[in-house]
Amino acid sequence: MLLENLTGKKAIITGANSGIGYEAAKDLSSKGAFVILAVRNMEKGKGAAEGHPSAKSPGKNKTYEA
Repeated sequence: MLLENLTGKKAIITGANSGIGYEAAKDLSSKGAFVILAVRNMEKGKGAAEGHPSAKSPGKNKTYEA
């Protein structure tokens, strides 16, 4: 079980545009972590980033092509 407050923590998630990676990134982001989404397809990654709880907070997560 993850801590409830991850504010100030950073996480790099590979495969974050779908499946387990997406869900993990979503969970970490909703708990306040700064999430870096490492994806192979930038368009899919940007789409995934828009679906995360932090999408309404600019600068809360970043998407990088891996």
